[in-house]
Amino acid sequence: MLHTPVQLVAVKQHKLSCQPPLNTTRRRRRSDVLLSPEQQVALQLLVTVNFLSVFKHELKMFRHITSLQQVFRRPISASVSRPLENKVAVKQKIFQEANGMPVHLKGGLGDTVLYRATMGLTVLGAAFAVYELVKAAVPQKNE
Repeated sequence: MLHTPVQLVAVKQHKLSCQPPLNTTRRRRRSDVLLSPEQQVALQLLVTVNFLSVFKHELKMFRHITSLQQVFRRPISASVSRPLENKVAVKQKIFQEANGMPVHLKGGLGDTVLYRATMGLTVLGAAFAVYELVKAAVPQKNE
């Protein structure tokens, strides 16, 4: 059932006028306690300090979000803090030299280590495969 604003005000005033008298045995609330002026000032100071600490935390969060937005708005090329040196021409020169080395070893020591490790694992894998084939082909002796 929908009420107009005037009806809602009338209902609220009716509820307020029909409330039972306050029970004197109820628990005391903080708002019921009478404070001295010094205590009121101290309480107001505590509330202010609490508000300021919450506000300070929210301000930090806002600054963090704002800085993230600035990072996301920058183009990717502007995100680099220092310019990178273009090494493509140097690498092309190294790989195009006619020095008799295979191209997969011209990268230096790292390429040599990777090549030898790959060849070693390949030989070991082939030897293990042959061993397993021979073991499967030869019948087991029954004792």
